This record gives sequence, C-alpha cells and structure tokens, in this order.
Amino acid sequence: MVLEFAASTQQLYPQILAYTVFAVFRALINAHYSAKVNEWTLLSMTSIAQRKPIRMAIWGLTCLMLSACPSHTIADALFPLTLSRFSARFEELDNRLFLLAGREYYLQLTNIEQRRQFEQAFTNESNTEKLYADLLAHIQDTILSSS
Repeated sequence: MVLEFAASTQQLYPQILAYTVFAVFRALINAHYSAKVNEWTLLSMTSIAQRKPIRMAIWGLTCLMLSACPSHTIADALFPLTLSRFSARFEELDNRLFLLAGREYYLQLTNIEQRRQFEQAFTNESNTEKLYADLLAHIQDTILSSS
C-alpha cells in the first residue's frame, strides 16, 4: 500500500490512498512500530519527490510525512487540511504545510543515517526544485535556533 502510494501518479482516488496510509501509519505508531513507519517513509520519499508536476510531489510528501509524524496533535490537525488541498493549485499554504510536515518529521528522526536518507531524498541530482532546498534550509535554521 505504501509502495502504491509512492509509485502511482495515476491513481483514480489518491486522497483515499493517502488517507489509508495515514490510518495505517497512525495505528502502527500507536502500537509502537514507529521504526517500521520511518523505514517505509524514508524508502518512499525519493519516488514521491520525483513526481510531476511539483504540486503533486509536495502534496504526496506532505501527506506521507504527516502520516509518519509521531505528534498526534500535529498529524490530526494538519492531515485533513493537506488532504483537502489535492486538487488545489499550489499556494503559499501548501508550501507552509510542506515545511511544517518536513520539519516535524525530520526532527523526530534520532538516527543519523535516517537523517542522511531524508536529506538525500531532497538533494538527489534529479531533484532540483527550490522548494526542496527551502525545506532543508528551514530544518537547518530550526536546528541552529534551538542550539
């Protein structure tokens, strides 16, 4: 199911698939399987990041990272809004949701290798989108300001 969400850009009902990933990830996190959720999330990020048009990549990544976010407060508050943004044209709200989801997901990664894998999904040579560079800069700014 996660691979289907990551690989498919031609889904008839991508919102239903995104919601299914969200529900499964929430259940796994509640059952203390966060490590497996992180593994699946990190493996899927590069595929989703390469989607075209970029608004589809950003929407998919935001859904995925919110689904994997260990904070129930953030995930439960922002996932429905993100889900509803599927067919909307890309706006500043979508960028803000992406930055917030990315930051929250990244900061909960405790393993340095997982953090490298996250960064690599956005610095892959085929991913030249400024939005991805903005996400990594936003995360670095957050880390520096909390030090």
